[in-house]
Amino acid sequence: MSCSPGSGLPPCPAPRVGPPLPRPAPATHRSFLNRGRGLRGGGRARVCCGKAFTQAGALAKHRRVHTGEKPYRCPVCAKAFALSSGLVLHKRTHTGERPHYQCPVCGKLFLQSSHLVRHKAIHTGERPFKCEDCGKLFGRASHLATHRRMHTGERPFKCLQCEKAFTQKAGLVLHVRLHTGERPYKCDKCGKKFRSSAHLVSHQLLESGERNFKCSTCGKAFKQASSLKQHLKTHEAREPQRCSVCSRAFSRSSYLQLHMRTHTGSLMPQQSCWGSRMFQIYSGV
Repeated sequence: MSCSPGSGLPPCPAPRVGPPLPRPAPATHRSFLNRGRGLRGGGRARVCCGKAFTQAGALAKHRRVHTGEKPYRCPVCAKAFALSSGLVLHKRTHTGERPHYQCPVCGKLFLQSSHLVRHKAIHTGERPFKCEDCGKLFGRASHLATHRRMHTGERPFKCLQCEKAFTQKAGLVLHVRLHTGERPYKCDKCGKKFRSSAHLVSHQLLESGERNFKCSTCGKAFKQASSLKQHLKTHEAREPQRCSVCSRAFSRSSYLQLHMRTHTGSLMPQQSCWGSRMFQIYSGV
């Protein structure tokens, strides 16, 4: 998705020149992050959307995130990429070249060693990136950067049509589809389309009838996580909702409200709450 007028995505912000950057202490967490960004002590960094760059080439690559530019095209299938490294990896899908890096724990294969290193943190549980504000730990520097926006209130991704802003680009892309009507995820069975892959997966679970969300307390299974979450509330310890007229007790206030109609006469004579299945009555009451 490009940043052209009318697309809903913000134009590429003009880079600004920041002050000279101090040389970070080599053992600090911040120096580890800066090393990955190519920061060099004493240099003048150009800053774009909160990220600093000392090399023009690195800044040019980053700006493609905003412009949507993909200058590297596959000669076989015409798929385009923002980085030449992405094209190199993609070509392996046509040549049949196998990944070279394998996880020693689960055997999963990766095209790049950096991807393997990142994956291995799943097995080790390593979370080296710590939020200085709340102490929460993260396995990736990018996840920490996104999290810190909760503390700073920064929302760098703004919709050009309604001015709504987001902490992540993915949130903006999904939001823009409300304006454009784009629904790129299609159900193979019924043809229904959705704005996000998560909505499609939820729909497919309903269509299949699978109940993958199981209550660990009673074993009851549900099709949707939201249904399980609602069900779990029935297991929570709570004060019974008690009728002020007859002292009958109910697990939910909505059940009590229905019961009260038996005293006001709003229910049909043959309807009795005492034997109704809709009420979960506390034993011994």
